[in-house]
Amino acid sequence: MSLTVNIYRLTEPHKLIRPDGTLARNRDGQDIYQPALLDQLANATKSSRGGGQDHNDMPIPINTRAIDLWKQLDTEVRQVTLDRYGHARGHLGALLTRWKSEGDTAWIAHLEHITMDIIDRIETMFDPPPKRRTLKQPCPACGELWTLNIEGERVHCLTAGTHNDDGTLRNPGDCEATCAACEAEWHGEDLVWLLNAIDAPARETTPV
Repeated sequence: MSLTVNIYRLTEPHKLIRPDGTLARNRDGQDIYQPALLDQLANATKSSRGGGQDHNDMPIPINTRAIDLWKQLDTEVRQVTLDRYGHARGHLGALLTRWKSEGDTAWIAHLEHITMDIIDRIETMFDPPPKRRTLKQPCPACGELWTLNIEGERVHCLTAGTHNDDGTLRNPGDCEATCAACEAEWHGEDLVWLLNAIDAPARETTPV
């Protein structure tokens, strides 16, 4: 998508786009609109009370992940704006809107990449991708069975992507698997034996 479209999705109410790229519509065939992505993120950073008549219901807790993401995005966007224009005054949405007037081709491409990354990070927080299936088998490329994830936890190396973003099961030929230890990948027909291994007994089910 273009820089202008990316900024529009971040700062203005817009039509909801499905994971397959089509527009979402209600039962009457009308387009479904959603709030600006920045507004959704901002609302998630605020605590609010329940809907009781006397407002005595338990308050909805603040989403700390949303707060952390907002701070990260604000810092990153301000730094880029400062580097390009020499100042970074205004709120996050105003800074992004400023980018729409950029005229340099190289900078447009750079800002387009940044705004698309921001969109992906916000959407992933609200609608995380389907969980990958763990394949409890050693990697045929490197032989490793376990690795450490970004939290430092010991996990199986091999995982398979077997579901689409909307939660539906992929066709076997569209599935893929990766090894987190050596970054080897398998697709389509090369994945048949791995898919069969999903339900196979694990050679080792707990870390040692």
